[in-house]
Amino acid sequence: MGQRTAFLIKRTYWNGKVNIRLVHHQWGIGRVMHNHFIRDFMEMITDRSYPRKTLKDFMKIIDDEGSLYLERNFRKGSMSIPDVFDKKVIKRYFNRTDNNNGGMIIEITEKQSDKEPYSLDIDDLKIGFIVGWEECDYG
Repeated sequence: MGQRTAFLIKRTYWNGKVNIRLVHHQWGIGRVMHNHFIRDFMEMITDRSYPRKTLKDFMKIIDDEGSLYLERNFRKGSMSIPDVFDKKVIKRYFNRTDNNNGGMIIEITEKQSDKEPYSLDIDDLKIGFIVGWEECDYG
């Protein structure tokens, strides 16, 4: 992952609502950005001090309006929620950017609940990496 890299992030909240965000970073070494992201995320989920963090706080790690390419929200139970690890979905999203140096895909799900949690309670977390067309094809 080189200078131009992206994050495709799917968040499923405690109430079943889903948010998908495509964040693109134009400058900088992709591997370093991903390492910083993972480090900051791990600090967030392991730090048990106050104030407590929830999934709402998750995107503040890379919450830069200049880097946001696409954001979509889906209602609970929507039939159109894409599988962000599907090859066609990855290609469709990543082709919206001038990204050619790979990226990171994150799917994070909060435990379902009747009320909003006061701290981070993750049910599932998947992280994947892809290489861009400069290195090889999406296949």
